Amino acid sequence: MVNGEPVFHDTFSTSTLPSHRRIVNIIQEMKPKYIKGYNMRITVVIEKGEDGYYTAHCPSLKSCWSQGKTETEALKNIREAIELYLEPDRESLVENEKRKVFELAL
Repeated sequence: MVNGEPVFHDTFSTSTLPSHRRIVNIIQEMKPKYIKGYNMRITVVIEKGEDGYYTAHCPSLKSCWSQGKTETEALKNIREAIELYLEPDRESLVENEKRKVFELAL
C-alpha cells in the first residue's frame, strides 16, 4: 500500500499476447522489483497437541496447516505451506482478449 491505497502493477504494457513462458518470466523478473519493501502480514495460530507436536494453521487461508516438533519448526513449516498455498497456478497466468494478468503487492 502507498498512502493507504493498494498498489496495482500492470504486468504487460503491449497489446500483443506473450507466450505462457514469457508471462512466467515477466512475473519472476518483476517480483524482486515490485515486491521488495512490501510486507504481507498473516496471522498464524500454533497449538501444542497431545502427541507433543505443535500444529500451526493460518485462519485466513482455509486448509493451510502444518506441524513441527518445536514452535520454531512449526513456524518454518507453516511459512513454507503459506508460500505454496499462495503460489499461483501457472496455467491461470495466460492472457487473452478477456483476461489480463496483474500482480498486487501488499
